Parts: sequence; structure tokens; C-alpha cells
Amino acid sequence: KEQAIMKPYPPLGLLYLSAWLDQNGVENEVFDTTFSTKENLKKYLLEKRPRIAALYTNLMTKLNVIEIVRFIREQESLRNTLIVLGGPDETHNIPDYLATGVDLIVIGEGEQTMLEIAVTAVEITPFRQLHAAFESISGLAYLLPDGSVYKTPAREKIRDIDVLPFPNRHKIDLSQYLHAWKKAHG
Repeated sequence: KEQAIMKPYPPLGLLYLSAWLDQNGVENEVFDTTFSTKENLKKYLLEKRPRIAALYTNLMTKLNVIEIVRFIREQESLRNTLIVLGGPDETHNIPDYLATGVDLIVIGEGEQTMLEIAVTAVEITPFRQLHAAFESISGLAYLLPDGSVYKTPAREKIRDIDVLPFPNRHKIDLSQYLHAWKKAHG
């Protein structure tokens, strides 16, 4: 959609999470879909076989995100990938997103929650035993074995935003954004 109107913005939410993870010693990569294709993302996932796939969703990206979640779930080589979803839309549609195959939904600010997920996930196999592994992490929703939705207590907001690092803009190609704006808007 952003390509069509040529007013694309970098995925700042993911870049903030990436910077927070880097600051805390957790290796991570960012795949920016803005100027790519779903096919390239699928190839990337099959090649990298990530332990965790953290996806951002909003009302505009919902259908594409669900398609990617289903793709991950259908791949034997990605069956142990923990799918984490965050963004403004999922908070109001938790059961629907979990029904697509998402493992964890982050509710609210994601920096501290994602860090705790990443640290906890290193120690856990298989991921399907989510409750025992993640029940102590605030700001999550996931399915219990009986199919019911479980929410952990709300995550307290970060009060001093100066503790947050600047977003990891170096993990994406900013020149594509600058070129798109310049070409379409001068």
C-alpha cells in the first residue's frame, strides 16, 4: 500500500526492538518488506530458519501477515520457529490471530517483552509448551492446551524513554525510502 501512494516509512517499531535486543546482547536480523516481495521473505525464512519470527501487524498488513504465519506453519523446516506477533491491530483480535498459528502475541510496548521472550526461547524446546515457559513474562497472550486464550499481566510502560536506544536504521536500506519520496514528491 505504501508503495502505491509512495509515502513509505521505515518499520520503526521493529527497528526499536532490534536496537533494544542489540543493546542487551541478543543477535537479531530485520527483514524489511517495504520494498521487497512476499516471495523474497519466504525464501529468506527458508534459508535462515529463524528460531523466532517476530512480525509486526496493523490493519493494513493483517492479511499479508496471516499469509506469512500460515506459510511458516506449513514448512517442515520452520516447524520449530516461534511466531511472535506485535502491533496495534492484534491487541483487539487476539483469538483470531492465535487461530492462524501465532504462538505469542505481545500486548503493549514490546521492547522488554521481546527481550524476555528471546532469552526464554533459547532454553525451550519444543515451543508448544508455552504456558510453562512464558507465563512469567508480562504483556503476552497465547493459547493454553485446552484452546483457551491466556493473558499474562499487563507490562508496565517504560517511564524513562531515554533508556531506549535509537532505532537500528542501519539494518535496512534507507536509500530506498529517500529515493521513493524524492521520486514521487520532489
